[in-house]
Amino acid sequence: MVRFLPVEEIPLPLEFSKIKMGETVLKLFYKNASAKHNETALIYGDRRVSFHELDSKSNRLAHYLKKYGVRGNVIVPVILNQDDTAIMAMLGILKAGGAFSPIEPGTPLERISGILEDIQPIVIITCSNLYGQIPPEKKNICILLDKDASSIKEELTVRLPFLPIEKDLAYVIFTSGSTGNPKGVMVEHRQLFAYLNDVYGELNLNRCNSYAVLGSFAADAGYTAIFTALCYGKTLYIINLKNISRFELLVKQIKKHKIDCYKITPTLLAFLLKDTSAANILPRKRLIIGGEACPGNLMDLVLTKVPRKCEVFNHYGPTETTIGVSTFKISKDVEWSSKNIPIGKPLPNVNIHILDKDLNEVTGGEDGELYISGSLLARGYLNNPKMTKEKFIFVKMNGKVRRLYRTGDIVRLLGDGNIQFIGRSDGQIKIAGRRIELGDIENNISQCDMVRQCVVVIGENQLHSKCVIAYIEPQKKYDKHLFQQFLTNKIPAYLHPNLIFLIDKWPLTFNNKIDRKLLTKPERFNADDASYYSSNNQLSIESTLHQELLKIWKRLLQIDHITYHDHFFELGGNSLLLIRMSFEISNALDIDLVAEELFSAMTINELCRYIESKKNVIDSVEVTPTRIGEQGASKTQKKLFVQNLLNGDETFPRSNLTLEISGKMDFLRLESAFSKIIMENESLRTHFFLNSGNVFIKVSNDFKFKINRVKGKTNSIDEEIFTLTGPFDFTKDLLVRVYIIELKNSKKYLHMDLPHINSDGWSLNVMMQDLEEVYNQKPNGGKKYQFSDFQNINQSYMASNQYQVDKLFWENLYSNENESFKISSSRNIESLQSRKLSGVSIVIGISAEKMMALDQFAKKRKSTRFQILLVTYFIFLAKLNLSKKISIMIPVHNRRNKISEKIIGLITNAIIFKMDIDDELSIDDFLKSFEHEILKAIKHSRYPIEDLFEFWIKKGRKVNNLISSFFGYLNYKERYSFGDATMRLHVPLKNMENLPMSLAVFDNESSLTLRLSSNIGYFNYHNLNKLGKNYLNLLSELIEANSNQSLKDVLNMEPNSLNIK
Repeated sequence: MVRFLPVEEIPLPLEFSKIKMGETVLKLFYKNASAKHNETALIYGDRRVSFHELDSKSNRLAHYLKKYGVRGNVIVPVILNQDDTAIMAMLGILKAGGAFSPIEPGTPLERISGILEDIQPIVIITCSNLYGQIPPEKKNICILLDKDASSIKEELTVRLPFLPIEKDLAYVIFTSGSTGNPKGVMVEHRQLFAYLNDVYGELNLNRCNSYAVLGSFAADAGYTAIFTALCYGKTLYIINLKNISRFELLVKQIKKHKIDCYKITPTLLAFLLKDTSAANILPRKRLIIGGEACPGNLMDLVLTKVPRKCEVFNHYGPTETTIGVSTFKISKDVEWSSKNIPIGKPLPNVNIHILDKDLNEVTGGEDGELYISGSLLARGYLNNPKMTKEKFIFVKMNGKVRRLYRTGDIVRLLGDGNIQFIGRSDGQIKIAGRRIELGDIENNISQCDMVRQCVVVIGENQLHSKCVIAYIEPQKKYDKHLFQQFLTNKIPAYLHPNLIFLIDKWPLTFNNKIDRKLLTKPERFNADDASYYSSNNQLSIESTLHQELLKIWKRLLQIDHITYHDHFFELGGNSLLLIRMSFEISNALDIDLVAEELFSAMTINELCRYIESKKNVIDSVEVTPTRIGEQGASKTQKKLFVQNLLNGDETFPRSNLTLEISGKMDFLRLESAFSKIIMENESLRTHFFLNSGNVFIKVSNDFKFKINRVKGKTNSIDEEIFTLTGPFDFTKDLLVRVYIIELKNSKKYLHMDLPHINSDGWSLNVMMQDLEEVYNQKPNGGKKYQFSDFQNINQSYMASNQYQVDKLFWENLYSNENESFKISSSRNIESLQSRKLSGVSIVIGISAEKMMALDQFAKKRKSTRFQILLVTYFIFLAKLNLSKKISIMIPVHNRRNKISEKIIGLITNAIIFKMDIDDELSIDDFLKSFEHEILKAIKHSRYPIEDLFEFWIKKGRKVNNLISSFFGYLNYKERYSFGDATMRLHVPLKNMENLPMSLAVFDNESSLTLRLSSNIGYFNYHNLNKLGKNYLNLLSELIEANSNQSLKDVLNMEPNSLNIK
C-alpha cells in the first residue's frame, strides 16, 4: 500500500491545478514593489525601508551572491539578528536563486556545526558581531554584511534576468530531531506561494495594511506576516522582544504603528496579556494564533480585550506542510473556557485525512492520526531519505496515489466539519511555538559523562503550564554547574529542560519498565531531591538587590523556595518568563535590561553581579573632568536667558541661602574660600550669550569677587534681603553674590544670592559643604566635575531607551488632560497682570511634639517625612479648592550618580504630579495609593520638564494651565562650622511668587520649617496665615485618625472648610 519515491519522481500534486503554474513569491514581490515604489516596506525601531530601497539592496546582494556560485537549490545559512537586514538578506538569496536557512543567533556552536555539516554551504551570511558564532573551519566562506557593505554596494541595483522556478527550494528550516540532531525541512517556492495564496484569501488579509513579526526568523511562524507583507505590498514591522526592556515600549510601538495583523503563539500571547495595558498590544483587524494548542480560558481573555473589528483565527500546521494548513475563526459569542478550540478546516490547497494505525480512514467522531496531502507538503528532510520516507508516505486512496505527511497529531472530526486536536502520538511537543522532540533532549543529555541515565518527559510546572522535565541518574562526578554549562554548549536554550530532578531509583511499571507516566507528576517525588531545590550554598551576605530579585523570581515562577544559586531555567523559567523578568527588573530598579542580556546571568547571584556591573558603568563611569569652553545651554537655561533678555529688571527665579552667624568669623578668610570655590566651579564663572538664535555658555577665568559688607537699617533680615536683591545681567555679571549683613541689633547673617540659570537648591548645599572644607583647610580631594560633565551624561540619557520610557509615561499621563487643577482665589484679581510676580509668604515651624508624631507615623507606614507632608498638601489643596483632581509641581534634584552629586549647576528637574483624590477610600488605602503613585512618578522624574511643556503646547494648551501649585523639600545641615564660628539656616520670607500656592519644606533633621507663599493676587497675609495653621491642623488630623476610616469621614470637604474668608 505504501511506496517511497525519490524526490525527482514525486509527481506534481493534483491540487496544484488551483494555482497558476510558474508563480513564485518573487514574482509577487516584484509586482508590488514596482507599484509601491516609495512606500514603506519595513520598519525596525527608527529605521524605515521603502520597497524601492529593499528591492535595490537585495538586488545588489543577489548579484554579489552569484559571484559565490549561489543558484537554484543552493542553501545559504543566515545568522543575523531579527531586524531589517535579515529580511534583506533572505530576499537577496531568493533573488540569486538560492534558498535561505535561518539560524538563531546564540545557538550552541556544536549545533551550528551540525547544521552546517548537513548543508555543506558554499557561503554563509552573517555580520561582524556574530562572526564569533561561526565554526573556525567555516569562517573563510562568510559574507559579513556590515564589513563587506562597500563591496556589495558596488553591485548593480537592477534585478537579475531570471527567476527561480516553482520547484526550486525557497528555504530550509531546522527543527528538533528525535535522534538528537536537528533535521532540515526543505520548502519550495511552489509550496510557499500556494500557502500565501490560500491564507491571504481565507483570512481576508487584503483588509490589513500593516503586519508585525514578533518571533524568531529561525521558525516559520513569523513567515505568515513576513511574506504576506512583502508579496502584497504591505508594511512589515519587526519587533524583537528580546531587545525591548519594558512592556510600555512594546505598547508604544504597536500603538504608534497601528498594526493591523500579526501571528502569535498562545504562550507568548498569554505572557503579554498579563500586563494591565495588554489591550493596547492587540492588532486592529486580524489576530492569528498558532504554533501550539490554544487553551480555551486564554481565548476568553483575548476576546474581552481584542478590538471590536478584529477577527481572531486559530491557525494550525507543521513546518513540513509550509507554515499552516487549517484555520478556525473564533466566535466571539461562545464561551471557550470549558472547550478545546478546534484547529479548523483545511485551506483550499490542502486535504486532511484522519487515519488509523493501518492507514484506513476512521469513521466520523473517532480519534485518529492526522495526515496531510496537497500543495503545501514540503520536499522532505535535507540529506535524510530515511526520515523523509518515514514521514512523507504514498497511499492509494479511491484509486489515486496521494503523497501524505504523517503529523503524529491525534485529532477528531467534528460534526460541523472542523477538526479537533486531541494530543500527540509520540514524544514531540510544541512549547511557545517551538517544536521539541523529547528524544533530541534525551539523547544530548545522555552524551554527558556525568549522567548515567536520563529520561525526559512532558509535565506541568507549578504555573500549570506545559514544561519539559528531565530526570537524571547522575554519575558520582556529577556537578550541577558543570552540567548546566554542558547544556549551554550542547543545545539551544529553548531545548533546555524546564525542571531537572536528580534520581537514584527509577519508578517501574509492573513489567519492570521505567514508569514515564509517573514521571510526568514531579509532585509525587520528594522536592528535596530536585536539583533546583538544593540549598547547600546559600550566600552568607545578602544584599538588598538579592532580596529584590528574589521577590521578582518568586512572583514570576510561583515558587516559594529559591536560593541564590538556582538556575532560572531549572526552576521552570523559559524565554517568555525571561522577557517578563527583564521588564520587571527594569521597572523595579530603574535600569534598562533586555532579555538577551540575561542569558549570561541565570542565577540570582550572577544577575546581581551583572546588574551591579551595569550600574557601575552608569554610576562610576570614568568621565574625564571637562571644561565647558563654549557649548550649548540646556533647554531650561535657554528659557531663563530669554526671560532675562525680555525682562531684565526681574529678579525671579533665583537660588539663595541665608544663614545666621554665631561666634567670631574671619571674613577675609571666608572671602578667599569663596574665591577658590568660584575658581573650582565653572558654573559660577559662566556667562551666556546669543549666537544665530541659539544660547551658548562661556566660562570666564577673569573674575573679581568680593563679599559685600552691609550695615542694615532694620532688625529684619528679610527686609534687608528684599532691599539688596537686584537683577543679574547673564551676559557679563559674575553670577554669584555674597553678603555679610549686620542688623541694627548686631546680629550677623551670610546671604548667598545666585540666579537659577546657573544653580539650584542642591548646588547651595554643595557650595556650603565645599566652603566649610576650604575655610577649615580640610581639602576634600578627588576629581572635580563640572556642569558640562552632567550635560554629557544627560545627552546619553536623551538618546537612551530610558528616555523613551519616561517620555511615554508622562505623555500618557497628560495625553487626555484638558486643563490642570486651578486654585480659586479669595480675592479679586483684576490687577494681577501688573503685579504678576509680587508675593506674600509666611514662615512657620513644626513643634517638636508634632515632629515626633510625624516621624512615628512615617515609620509605622514605612514612609518618609517628604511623602506624609506632600500627601497632606494634596488634601489641603483639595479642601481649599473643593476639587478632588490635584496637580503639583515638585522639584527633583536629578543627581543620580557620584559624578553629578557634587556638581554646581542647574541640574534639578521638576515633575508635575497629579492624582485624583478618592475620598471613599480608607485613609490607609488612600495613603498606600498615594505612596505608590508618587514613587512611580519619581521613577520617571529624569524626563525634562521642558519636553513635557513642549508636548502640552503642541496640544494647543498654555503652560500656565499646567502649573498652579508647588511643593519643594530641601535638606540642610543643622549647622556649619567655620573655625570658632557656626552658621545655622534662616528661612527668609519670600516677596516674589508667580503661583497661586507654594509650599517649601526646610528639613535639617532636628527641625522642620515651612514657608507657604502665594501670588498676592490670590491670598493676602491674613488669609495665608490662616491657611498655614489649617495645614498643620490637617497634618495632625491625618496622623491621629483611625486608618480604617474613610477619607471623607475624617477630612471634611464642605465649602469653606478651611475657614479663610
